[in-house]
Amino acid sequence: ELSVSAYEDECIEILTISAYTLFTMDKLINKIVKQIQSILNSEECNNLFALHNYESSRSNNGLIEQIYHSNALNIIRSNNRCYRIESSFSLPNNYRLTIHLLDSS
Repeated sequence: ELSVSAYEDECIEILTISAYTLFTMDKLINKIVKQIQSILNSEECNNLFALHNYESSRSNNGLIEQIYHSNALNIIRSNNRCYRIESSFSLPNNYRLTIHLLDSS
């Protein structure tokens, strides 16, 4: 197994200056994988996923945001911030991601 600095040196030797992109992407992917592992191992996150599935299935119209928000705040406790993340995709290649900080009161 290579150390991080040895890996970077090998990349630079092989790819010269363009190696920067390679080892930057490697670091980014490693951090993303660690975050995903953290989310999957978190009881709080699993409870929020279960709450979302439950609240989504309760109504024919989908999620009732005020009820979901209140229940989510009970799960995360009041000392954490609560965000609503929405994504939408429409053709051709129009992707939109919005993140809202929700009021905790």
